[in-house]
Amino acid sequence: MIAAGGGIGGGGVLVPIYILVMKFTPKYAIPLSNVTVFGGSVANTLLNVNKRHPLADRPLVDWDLILVMEPLTIAGALMGAFLNKLLPEAVLIASLVALLSYTAYETLKKAVRMYKAETKALLAQRGRARVRHDGTTESELARMAREMDEERAEKEAERQATALLDDVELKEGDNAGLDVTEGGKQGGGQGEEGGAGDYVVDEDNEKATELHVPNQNQLCHDRDNLLKHVDMGDYGSSSTFSSATDLKNQEDLSKILEEERHVPAGNVQVLCLTLGVVVFINLIKGGGDSFPSPLGIQCGSPSFWVANGLMLAWTFLVIAFARSYLMRRHEIKERVGYPYVEGDIEWDGRATVIYPVICTAAGFFAGMFGVGGGIVTGPLMLAMGVHPKVSSATNAVMILFTSFPVTTSFIVFGLLDMEYAGVCLVLGFAATLIGQWGLFFLMQKYQRNSYIAFSIGGIVLLSAFLMTIQSLLAMADSGGPRPPAGLCTVHH
Repeated sequence: MIAAGGGIGGGGVLVPIYILVMKFTPKYAIPLSNVTVFGGSVANTLLNVNKRHPLADRPLVDWDLILVMEPLTIAGALMGAFLNKLLPEAVLIASLVALLSYTAYETLKKAVRMYKAETKALLAQRGRARVRHDGTTESELARMAREMDEERAEKEAERQATALLDDVELKEGDNAGLDVTEGGKQGGGQGEEGGAGDYVVDEDNEKATELHVPNQNQLCHDRDNLLKHVDMGDYGSSSTFSSATDLKNQEDLSKILEEERHVPAGNVQVLCLTLGVVVFINLIKGGGDSFPSPLGIQCGSPSFWVANGLMLAWTFLVIAFARSYLMRRHEIKERVGYPYVEGDIEWDGRATVIYPVICTAAGFFAGMFGVGGGIVTGPLMLAMGVHPKVSSATNAVMILFTSFPVTTSFIVFGLLDMEYAGVCLVLGFAATLIGQWGLFFLMQKYQRNSYIAFSIGGIVLLSAFLMTIQSLLAMADSGGPRPPAGLCTVHH
């Protein structure tokens, strides 16, 4: 339930519990842990997929972020899994404890900073409420938000008024312009398509104080008229190009905002295809004595390494496509003046290199230590500055994409105890629902997003503690740490 609040799977807690309390061997505890995480991820996704972003009109789940993180998290996990087989157990345990402890420390430190900032804002809201001109009370936070909205609206009105006034100059030359009255009187223009663009010009303030944007037909007419002037060689006025560019940018911005209101089907299809190819190659490749290949591929053979190379090449091909796609969209957003909000990542050339590298490292550590990727990517998103609600929802969907193919692999290889799997699936689903509803209630009541960060940091710290105990007990039972194994050797 605690892990569900932060949108992370909790495998680092479940595996030790299944081993220490339920007395399962690691061979069966890990698959049962994964199916529990899968059940929780289904519940998390159902709860979050239709939620809206707290600061913008778009889905809460950041599908662009998943498109960047998921393929490279998989690639890193594939490489880390090899080191898991080759490194001494003592080194793995020490490294795992160090990583989880540091991650928990940094995440909890960030949670404390968020908590203090929220406390300061809440105190300001309670202590500095003022009375508006109409006699109603308005909190300081509401006042700041209202003033920011008014300022943005004023700037947008000025920009649109300037564009329309430029258009007036152009159309006056053709005897088909808009009429502008002086002295603060209202003027209006009627286009050929019947669309009106009315505004008021205030001489004292020298700006438009009221603006009605033309409808879509009028915009299209204005654009065609402007482009006609360009084609006819009317290059004498720079306002021709300025107005045409402004209209084009407005159309592109409206198109982007409308697209982002919905779940991007293209991103989902690319992610499903990526995971499908990886799972298919992994199944036909096999993994030694425990996972025999249906094609007879032997662990360590040339065909074995070719299959692994194909999986890595495929994930890097997907990320190259994702980088190109996101950079193109970023260039368009910069041109049209896209309104970024707090927690948004601007996918420029630098971000599309640095963050994928970090995601590869996160997947590498997850694969090397045998823990779920969510326990690493959850804190990583917070460190990247992603909004806590977006981080929780996005990470939950990532876990669904990862845990489903892994669960199917365990079923194919006969490692999933079906007698317990159904119970664990329902348990994960129900516990996640309770955890999400509980956290939502607390966040609504106390207005604190920091609770998400605290839940992530707490579950990572608990994972470090429990996995340390489980590893030490396993070493004691086996008479000490096991020596490094060969890549294709299986410990029983």
